[in-house]
Amino acid sequence: MATLTHPVRWQAPQPMWARFGADAAAAAASSAQSRPSLLRFATDDFMDHMLATLARDPAQIDSYVACAETWKKPVGAPVDLIERTPVPRLMQGAVRTFAARQTKSRIALTAPTPGLPLKLYQPAHQRHYLVSASLICAQPGLPERAVATGGGEQVNFVIRRLLPDVGATSSTAPPTEFAYIKDATSAHWQRIGDSDAAGQAVAGEELLPVFPLGYHDDAQHARTLWTSSVPVGRREEYMATAVNRTAALSFAQGQQQSLSVPATAAA
Repeated sequence: MATLTHPVRWQAPQPMWARFGADAAAAAASSAQSRPSLLRFATDDFMDHMLATLARDPAQIDSYVACAETWKKPVGAPVDLIERTPVPRLMQGAVRTFAARQTKSRIALTAPTPGLPLKLYQPAHQRHYLVSASLICAQPGLPERAVATGGGEQVNFVIRRLLPDVGATSSTAPPTEFAYIKDATSAHWQRIGDSDAAGQAVAGEELLPVFPLGYHDDAQHARTLWTSSVPVGRREEYMATAVNRTAALSFAQGQQQSLSVPATAAA
């Protein structure tokens, strides 16, 4: 029996899709829809805020997108949707419908401060960051792509680093991407050898855990948001790790190398 397969793509969180293509400015930023989003929270109960937003008004996740800030000019706090007073289930649907209508009329792209880099602060500074994305099938309607957790599939994310190309002859040359490798000998940053491997894991690369958050969209379709906490507390570890500029093996090459048996002389 023939099995149909669909191209799989990572997209920005589904509740944020309304912000793309809404006007000319949003259309210009539509490439942002094809990559995960970085969400920023300013309280230690950030997971409560995340879950409450998905439960009561998923489109409000747009207000958590990380942008550049300083302590002199911190970013304002989004609407608090945590249900501290229980609301009857019959009323919850009406509250969400009303909130969704209001959100569609005020969604806007977050404008970063010109010339100010995006800096991630530590949990001690009351800052927490989540990377979130929707896994979809690239076909009309962009349906959810189910992950066969019992069939050998798993979802992870990786930390990559951009460093200047030491062999570049021009100061405007694009930086080189490095993967964080942890093997039996040590941890190090290793250059991604092929541009085709930029979107794929390489051999020995550290895979960070991702967890699913279930919610319902405005049409009451069950969806999953794949989310993970960004390990900003490991900054010193990442910055102090050695850099290896030789090309890293692809994930498939690493598997072949680990399975190969070295030739030995016959006794």
